Amino acid sequence: MRRRRRGNKVGRLVMSDNEGGESKSLGAFLLGFLTGVLVCLGIGGALFFVTQRNVLMERQRAAEMEEVARMEAESARDAEMHARMEAEKAEKALREATKEKDKKDR
Repeated sequence: MRRRRRGNKVGRLVMSDNEGGESKSLGAFLLGFLTGVLVCLGIGGALFFVTQRNVLMERQRAAEMEEVARMEAESARDAEMHARMEAEKAEKALREATKEKDKKDR
């Protein structure tokens, strides 16, 4: 395990006495590092999900607006077709009235 050098005071170790040259606090460093990595991944994941949720909501809002615009366009087209049909009926009635008047005038 740990060797003590002769010539040093009893009970004192120097870093070169540690096997493998590892520091005493390597485990604490690794624990802190892994904790930091996990915290960063958690925060990044949360931000990712919030961003994706906002994008999804924006897409849904755009789809709803598109549907409303499509319905309004269809309604306007129907109103135009109805007005055109009424105009044709009125024109046809005018022509028939004109024909009848011409027949009476003869």
